[in-house]
Amino acid sequence: MGIASRVVADHWKTSSRESGNPLKEAEATVPADAEDSTLLFQLVDRLPEAQFRVIHMRFVEQKSIRDIAQELGRSEGAVKQLQLRAIESLRAQMEGAHG
Repeated sequence: MGIASRVVADHWKTSSRESGNPLKEAEATVPADAEDSTLLFQLVDRLPEAQFRVIHMRFVEQKSIRDIAQELGRSEGAVKQLQLRAIESLRAQMEGAHG
């Protein structure tokens, strides 16, 4: 799971550079241990369906925003918004879990 979380984090960093929308430092951090990785994956599973699908397609399937938008029948802006809300939600929940 640690490897998977690092792959996701690396992908977020790379995709943010490509899109010209740099992530904040907190968004780019990688969970330090297996417990954090496990929590992250549990939180991803609990995301609302639309957010979960975007995160899965973007970071697991490594699809572009354009491809996801076409597949889901949404605008690219809507997909970006879903991705942002999911990342913000995950970050807030991870921070909340650590006090």
